[in-house]
Amino acid sequence: MTPHHMLIRKNTILFRSQTVGLLTCTVLAAGLSLAHAQSGASTKPAATSASPVATAASLSARGVIRPWHEVKIAVELAAKVKALPLRVGDRFEKTDLLLEFDCARFQADLRAAKATEAEHAAIHKTNVTLRQHRAAGSNEVEISRARLAKATAEAESLGLRINQCKILAPFAGRIAERMTDLHELPQANQPLLRIVNDGDLEIALIVPANWLRWLRVDAAFDFTLDDTGANGKATVTRLGAAVDPVSQTVEIFAKLQGATGHVLPGMSGTARFPQPQG
Repeated sequence: MTPHHMLIRKNTILFRSQTVGLLTCTVLAAGLSLAHAQSGASTKPAATSASPVATAASLSARGVIRPWHEVKIAVELAAKVKALPLRVGDRFEKTDLLLEFDCARFQADLRAAKATEAEHAAIHKTNVTLRQHRAAGSNEVEISRARLAKATAEAESLGLRINQCKILAPFAGRIAERMTDLHELPQANQPLLRIVNDGDLEIALIVPANWLRWLRVDAAFDFTLDDTGANGKATVTRLGAAVDPVSQTVEIFAKLQGATGHVLPGMSGTARFPQPQG
């Protein structure tokens, strides 16, 4: 073999050894990448298995606190306000004085009406006596009886009006709003006071109509007030009589359980009902 052929053979062997070494490095790098991928994949399930398991959520609805009794007081007479002892927020008991008018003019009118009634009563009595002695006709007796009835009715009407001069509380509660003040002369039939019974409160809620499939009277739920953050228990007392055809909702009512001294009419909150089974 010539020197030239020997040099070519040596270079060929060297090239093959370099190629084998390169292939070996490539295979080794691929093995390391696969091992790293497998180790990363094995750690991911462990993290997933540590995450919390979802539980069945409760059903929520918005509600507003309402008093069982809320009254706007107005009267038919126009007179000056004589007494207004309570201010907004003050508490009162049943039959306490809420407002009094100066009714001196109406009382004078009532005295005049009673005098007229007495006059017609005397005339009618005389006509009845004259009729018995045939000194008066039956027509005079009937006219005097009609005039007496008219005078009596007018006196009764004034008496009823005077009964409105003092407004007494129909129930125990608090003053929610005053639309008039002392010495003012409000118009007839104008609202003067708004009173509420804050001892008995209820929750009015708007819920989807399809809740009627499972919602029943006496159903219990939790209620959280937005204003104070207080939590309480409540029980459904009655269901609405009609479904709103547009929104497909129905109004329901519930009673708060336990002490309600920290709860005021107008407060709002969120009701949470247990998820129905089935």
